[in-house]
Amino acid sequence: MEEGASFFTDLFWASLALIFLCAIFGAVLGRRQRDRCLRLLDDFHVTLCRSDGENFWGDLVVFPQGLELRFDAPHTTRFGLKKSGVLIYDKEQADYIGAFRTLSELTQEEKIHRQEQVISRFRPGPMRRFFRGARNWIGTIQDAFTQAMTVALGQVQRTSPAMKNRQADIKNLGQQLIGVTGNSWEPMLERLMGKPVIIEVTTPGVANEFTELSGYLAEYSSKYLAIFTNHRDAESSQTLNLNSDFSHPDFEAEPVGDKWRLKSKSLRPWVIEHQTIDGENKNLGCILMNGGFLWLASTPNGITVQVRQLKEVDAVLSRNFAVVRFPSYQG
Repeated sequence: MEEGASFFTDLFWASLALIFLCAIFGAVLGRRQRDRCLRLLDDFHVTLCRSDGENFWGDLVVFPQGLELRFDAPHTTRFGLKKSGVLIYDKEQADYIGAFRTLSELTQEEKIHRQEQVISRFRPGPMRRFFRGARNWIGTIQDAFTQAMTVALGQVQRTSPAMKNRQADIKNLGQQLIGVTGNSWEPMLERLMGKPVIIEVTTPGVANEFTELSGYLAEYSSKYLAIFTNHRDAESSQTLNLNSDFSHPDFEAEPVGDKWRLKSKSLRPWVIEHQTIDGENKNLGCILMNGGFLWLASTPNGITVQVRQLKEVDAVLSRNFAVVRFPSYQG
């Protein structure tokens, strides 16, 4: 009996030591590791779409615990304060549907960088395939380890009252370890890597409607899905003249104070290319999803904006709002 009690006591202290060491290890690496989907859009011009419809656009900087979006030009408030960007902290990222980019808004350097991403993910070499496979196996082993420790703790709890609260700690340990290498292998998504898929995107506040985005599955993580377009989008631009008589099947526009709010009601994404102010074009490059809106400066000569519908778009989407619904390849 004493030998059995000694065994459980040793197991108790060993589990505590393991939790402590792995928590430190996971915390250190977690401070340095960026989400592998968001990392694809790091240093690119993107649009961030909030679930309430508000949009921000500019150059994205991805950090392990948040995002920074650097505006194309400083925004001056009515109080004279200048805002050069916006910081989005980790806990706030759940409020965003995703980040979107379109080829037409990228610089030549960004286009070259994107092409390198396409080659590395859709035509990977032997080493890249090996490391991806190894990462998937590590994630699976970590899941199995977490489950095994949970079962072991359940047995220990029967004989050691001090272990009653250790089960939650072990689960947290598993989550921290899995976070070091990303989530474990997801067979349904893994077999679709590099293949065309259709993703359903739901927008809060838009009842019984969702947007379907098509593209090639480039990456997935526990929080995000990433798709790349093949950019066969050949839609022509349209000119919108915003005024009191404005009417369009895909947009709503209304004056609010000294600005106009342009809102999309289309099931396809649109890119707002530029606004014409006093004969000069002000580049915007903002992508609007269904329910999304942006504010446009009003001028005495009226408001003219150039828009173009997007059939496909590069996107990193939150799994809170998006799901891979349909494979789109043949065979």
